[in-house]
Amino acid sequence: MHELSVAASIIELAASSVKPGSIIKKINLKIGEHSGINAGSLVFAFDVLKKDSGLFQAELAIEEVNSAFRCGRCGSDYEREIPPDKCSCGSNEFSLVRGRESFIDSLEIED
Repeated sequence: MHELSVAASIIELAASSVKPGSIIKKINLKIGEHSGINAGSLVFAFDVLKKDSGLFQAELAIEEVNSAFRCGRCGSDYEREIPPDKCSCGSNEFSLVRGRESFIDSLEIED
């Protein structure tokens, strides 16, 4: 369950991003469906770890980023979970261009 180390990193990064005395109310994340991060497990790990940190009031808000693939021959984009069998140009060479990301998009704080 690598979500535990991801949650610990989120807490550390968020805490170091605000001035002392600020209260983080919400951490907004963007997580791609091909990032390898299970959102439910991440929220669980975060809720466990935040109790022993200065972020005990914070909540996670996760926006899942859908995957997109691009044809290697013609550049056509396909927004879907898995690449199509073939592109309209006949190629079956695709690269993942969106869906691997995982980052803090914003913090909602109270001074």
